[in-house]
Amino acid sequence: MNPKQQKEEINKFYKILDRGAKAIGLRLRKNQYPKIEFGDEPDYDPLENKITLPEKYLNSGRLIGEYLGHTLRELSNRQRTRESQRIRYTIALLTKLGFKPKIPASQSEKRDIEVDEFFGYLGRFLIRDTTMPEDNLDFKEKTPYKIKPQHQEAYKHAKELKPEERDYKSLFKMTNREVREKHFRKTPPLEQLVQLILPISAILTLILITKNITGYVIQENTQQTPWLPIILIIFLLLLLYKNLNLYKNH
Repeated sequence: MNPKQQKEEINKFYKILDRGAKAIGLRLRKNQYPKIEFGDEPDYDPLENKITLPEKYLNSGRLIGEYLGHTLRELSNRQRTRESQRIRYTIALLTKLGFKPKIPASQSEKRDIEVDEFFGYLGRFLIRDTTMPEDNLDFKEKTPYKIKPQHQEAYKHAKELKPEERDYKSLFKMTNREVREKHFRKTPPLEQLVQLILPISAILTLILITKNITGYVIQENTQQTPWLPIILIIFLLLLLYKNLNLYKNH
């Protein structure tokens, strides 16, 4: 792209960012906009508030939504930090004046990569809700970038959010701890059991199929219908489908 086209793409992202910020109740000044560069691999540097976007996928709704989510989460964190600092200054001042303020002082928190990725995926929902025709985004276009291990768990929890749970204003204001407590649901006991018996079921299925093929399972000189292996095979296929559906690429 030439410099003029790059500037157009940057301004386009800023417009998308402004709409997203409005949806989460965040007011942005121009000096809060992220720096945008173009490269081969997408990336967001929260310390520098800098985005790298691949020119080939500038119209990918999934990719743009992902980095919209990352940017808004970081800007929300910065605002929450400023508010916490103001509260601490107020507490200190009132204490010096002889008052005993009952204001809970929020604690600073460390970066949580999985929570960051949760908001990256949440950005995909947000951009669908705020996009305009002139954005010219394709939400079906896939990108070749592989899902990293820290993405998988976060994406899983973000996908589990029901439409009525996507209260963007509340979600982006949450601390990392609050997000984990409320939305990083533990694996249900039934699903844990399923994961435990999966390898056992696979081995048992192979044994039973082998026995039926070689004619070992016989009752009154008539080979039995292998209902159990069939049920186990169906179960394994359903479980495989669920997992393939969960961990898709970008």
